[in-house]
Amino acid sequence: MNKVSIATALLLAFAAAGASAAPGDEELPGPYLGAAVGVSHYKFNFDCASGADSCDKSPNGFKFFGGLPMTKNVALELQYIQYGKAEAKNGGATLSGEGRHFGLGVAATKNFGDRLTGTARGGLASNKFKITGGFGGQSDAVSENKVTYYLGGSFGFRVTPNLTVEGGLDMTRFEFLGTHATARMLSLGVRNAF
Repeated sequence: MNKVSIATALLLAFAAAGASAAPGDEELPGPYLGAAVGVSHYKFNFDCASGADSCDKSPNGFKFFGGLPMTKNVALELQYIQYGKAEAKNGGATLSGEGRHFGLGVAATKNFGDRLTGTARGGLASNKFKITGGFGGQSDAVSENKVTYYLGGSFGFRVTPNLTVEGGLDMTRFEFLGTHATARMLSLGVRNAF
């Protein structure tokens, strides 16, 4: 069983537990918006450091997300994540890759007491990976779009009944020029419910 199958099974189990735990007479929470910044890491299926003077595979990234609760614990969620730009340099040549995705999926949130929360999320993402190469003042770029999965999770601390500070992990896969890279982002941000 691969990691994606295990993560998907855990996400579905978490969502089912959250949905079944919601009493039918409680008020449905309102929609929410959130933003976060963090550090990303790309894992390529080739060694970008071989023969390069420098290779930075851990750029800064950011994300925006919003959700519309369907039950007390499960929401339909839309997100945009910019994973940042990985870059390799060798002499006067530069090669960079930058990934982003628009995702639509579900987020299952479980409360642990009055202040602590845990959220598991997953769905489909329209991923774009842009590769830019340059040498001697000239540059060219190519990009590829693919629809694939995304998975993520976060733990939060409620500062007020509507404002939560969250630390999270998001991951997806980018495909380009017959090869691929996985991307992960560890982030810190806020979620505000309305």
